[in-house]
Amino acid sequence: MSHQVIILFSRNNIKCFFSQNGSEFRTFKYQNKDIIPLYFLSDNTIFEFGHIAKKKYNEKDKSCFKDYFEIIKDFDATYNFLGDSNQPIKNLIKNAIETLIIEFYKTVLYTSADLNKIKTKLDLNFIYHSDINENECDFVTNLFINAGYKKINSFNYDYLQINALDKYDSNFKKNNGGYICADKSENDLILTYFEDLDSKRYKSREIGKNLATRIEVEIVAELLVDGTIAETGSLVNRDSEVKRLMPEAEIAFNEVDKKNSIFYNVELSDTSKASIRLVYSRINNIAQRRSANDQDIVFLRTFIKETSIEQSELGILLNKNIVNQNFTDKVKASFSNDYKVNIDISETLQLFNEHPEVIENGILISAKGTTKEADQKVLEEKEPEPKKPQSKEKSGPPPIPKSKKSGPPPIPKSKKSGPPPLPKKKSGPPPLPKSKKSGPPPLPKKKSGPPPLPKR
Repeated sequence: MSHQVIILFSRNNIKCFFSQNGSEFRTFKYQNKDIIPLYFLSDNTIFEFGHIAKKKYNEKDKSCFKDYFEIIKDFDATYNFLGDSNQPIKNLIKNAIETLIIEFYKTVLYTSADLNKIKTKLDLNFIYHSDINENECDFVTNLFINAGYKKINSFNYDYLQINALDKYDSNFKKNNGGYICADKSENDLILTYFEDLDSKRYKSREIGKNLATRIEVEIVAELLVDGTIAETGSLVNRDSEVKRLMPEAEIAFNEVDKKNSIFYNVELSDTSKASIRLVYSRINNIAQRRSANDQDIVFLRTFIKETSIEQSELGILLNKNIVNQNFTDKVKASFSNDYKVNIDISETLQLFNEHPEVIENGILISAKGTTKEADQKVLEEKEPEPKKPQSKEKSGPPPIPKSKKSGPPPIPKSKKSGPPPLPKKKSGPPPLPKSKKSGPPPLPKKKSGPPPLPKR
């Protein structure tokens, strides 16, 4: 039975999916939860991550960690992993994913997990949302490759989503200038630009801080925190608490938007509780006094301008995470080629089973394991090795080199003995030059005749 495991990474959480024998991908729930927050608990006796670790972190347990992509920037940081106090902090994510894989084998495949075998056999795919930059994506993938995982691939989520729209959505239109993907991470608006369907890496990426949520929702969060602090005297950090309560504030705003005035029960991280009255008219008045209402659409226009591509040639894709209806309405009013993504994650993941060419093209980093054929070749190469000691034991070969070596010595001796008599024969020439040199002296004596002629 073949199976694939996909880990979908966001900056602060992960999701796990699996497929068996090419079937549709399904969600693997860890601790009965679809979304697993990236909180870690590690000490001498236990390693845990997810919701249990998050609860311990909120209880101020000093053995807990969060914000993985921030803490790995401290290269010297270490943690205690089951008694090993010198584990590099970067290994937290590896411990977490391996814990997840072991649980998958145990609860889905009903078998024990041998990590050494898993590293060479498991088809493991990492998909990264745009709130993780590509350097961080490559860092995590290489961490697993260096740990020995042989069949691992990594992908950009936006690349897969664009291609899933092209394959599965008949209303999707191709754009010559490329695609801008708009996504949300907590309160931030994230934009990425891909030049075409084949671009597996984005050409540009920008993050708009606190631009992904309606200004009214932020105001509600502030009112909830400020009101609770005033009533209870809580000493929590206001800004951190406002950020933490943004999801609740969105729910509260939707209620007050319908009823104009409500009382909303809120609990801060230090367990301080209060019932805060929210009035729509007051929220709206505060929002009108703030100038941030159009910053999100200005941010998008600026990003488009920096691509140097004509606006009409770009496709603007709004991810399902974009829940700010005001922003969506402004995009629709400003651009004719916007597109609200409606396909489900399961459809996007079907690319792995139905369109291998898209998957092959989109791989950012890959480490492939050896095939059965390669393993067989290794075995075939090793088979002749036992025969080598037998050939060394044979007595025949030794005399052969000895006889060959004994023959050559007399040959050079005979050659060297011949040349000496040759120089002896050259002893004849010496008298010849002597006779030649003795001849010339009398010639000048004959030339002495002319001088007496002038005396006459």
